[in-house]
Amino acid sequence: MSDISEVVVKYLKSDMTLEEQHKLSLWLDQHHKNHEILRNIENYWKYYGGDNVSAKKEVEDRIFERLQLKEPPKTRTVLLNPWLKVAAMLVVALAAIFSIYKLSFTDTPEAVQTVLLEKVALPGQKITTVLPDGTKVKLNSGSKLIVPEKFDSDKREIKLTGEAFFDVTRDPSRPFIIHTEKLDVEVLGTSFNVRAFSAFESLVAVKTGRVKVKSQGNESVELVPDQMVSMMEDGHISEVMAVNDQVFGWVDKELIFRNNQISEVIHTIENWYGVTIDINKNNLSDKPYTARFVDPALPEVMTSLSELYEFKYLIDDGKVIIR
Repeated sequence: MSDISEVVVKYLKSDMTLEEQHKLSLWLDQHHKNHEILRNIENYWKYYGGDNVSAKKEVEDRIFERLQLKEPPKTRTVLLNPWLKVAAMLVVALAAIFSIYKLSFTDTPEAVQTVLLEKVALPGQKITTVLPDGTKVKLNSGSKLIVPEKFDSDKREIKLTGEAFFDVTRDPSRPFIIHTEKLDVEVLGTSFNVRAFSAFESLVAVKTGRVKVKSQGNESVELVPDQMVSMMEDGHISEVMAVNDQVFGWVDKELIFRNNQISEVIHTIENWYGVTIDINKNNLSDKPYTARFVDPALPEVMTSLSELYEFKYLIDDGKVIIR
């Protein structure tokens, strides 16, 4: 493995010597694209495993494994300089969306272990995937889906962290079950939205068909089209509510805010565009924000915010500075 590859891995693990810090700094200065490459690697490292040590070890192993592959024949034209080529290999290794694990959906000793695949949408990305049964899933930014390589004969179970819109293939003999941190969703065939970000309240909203929502305390409710529920702080399911356009907006590239606090708006923008927002302004107003954008560029959203909250901003290399 090249020196810079080892340095990047140590950087991800926060285990660098002064000499390695210097090497990384030199590499970043060699090309402006290197900053973007490193940021993408950091995002994947963060959202792939969170604080899960074993998951991060899996990512590290894949970096080493991928960098041991043979290089292209010398007769081929390579436009990247050596430093960029190594970095590109790192990105390929980290951004390989499917990762294989031997896991089980249940904790019971007798449970049969199943090979699972993981699908990740990094901040700033929205991806669409098709599951083994033909179910279509649109995964929102900063979300993660764990799916078996092959569904069981009597049920279809997956795990979701984040937000996704499902168009489930109908199969009455095999219920489709989504597990999240706070609730489970069971359907036969329908389309609906599930949000399970730790920073927001969990919710389930139905577009077509019928959905059963179950809390960790075994409280359950059935939903029909244009109905939704959320998970309250006390662990109970809320009363059934009418679906608003904000819930499904992201599926059609619509960024919608409806009386959201500035903290919620900032978090949503960071996730939507894959940027970091630093607030260097005291006494930023806490007035609620309502707006609707269709496939907006970042400056469009930030300009709207700046006019309401009376601040200036600067967008620089993946970072937004509010002042």
